[in-house]
Amino acid sequence: MTNENKVQWKWTLDVLSRAKDGDTAAFSQLAEQYGPLMGAVSSRYVSYYTDLSEARQAALRGLHEAVCRWDGTHFSSLQQLHYFLKKEIHRYVRNETARMAYDRRHYGQSIDSGGQWTDLPDAMADDAPGPAEAAIETERNQILQKALQNLPPRERQIVTGRIYENKTVRELGAHFGVTHQYISKIYGKAIQKLRDWLTPYDIQPT
Repeated sequence: MTNENKVQWKWTLDVLSRAKDGDTAAFSQLAEQYGPLMGAVSSRYVSYYTDLSEARQAALRGLHEAVCRWDGTHFSSLQQLHYFLKKEIHRYVRNETARMAYDRRHYGQSIDSGGQWTDLPDAMADDAPGPAEAAIETERNQILQKALQNLPPRERQIVTGRIYENKTVRELGAHFGVTHQYISKIYGKAIQKLRDWLTPYDIQPT
């Protein structure tokens, strides 16, 4: 683990601990840090809600549920901590969405936060991509591009060549004047760096 990751890990654990103790400012900090992740989760379930903001609220409740369920365990790595929070947010939103889908399927209605029956808009049954999904995809691409910029120039060119230009390792090897085995090695290391950097955002580089 790099020194930067160690600092982020300790900071996140401290914020998580304070949020669990009821520190609302700490929870706000945690929500800001995991905003992109909650946005990615929201995009998967947005068609079940009236709009993107409502889906994001569900993801925020999922983060709160994760904080409440955390038993104080000090994870052995930042990645394990990210995985725990991501899993709990997904679990909460998935269960809430399943409940809403059940209500709609059986009653054509759902129960709102006040315990009252409300009609569900027909748009919630539409799985076609809409403006909300497009906005999330744009946000995802911006995060991925920022991650790419963190790579050294040659690694960035190799990753870009493989992912976006569909070049083979042999073609890239010829371009850089090295063997394709060397390109494969550099590409593998670069992809792992991207995965480590993108873990909190629930984004995969490939």
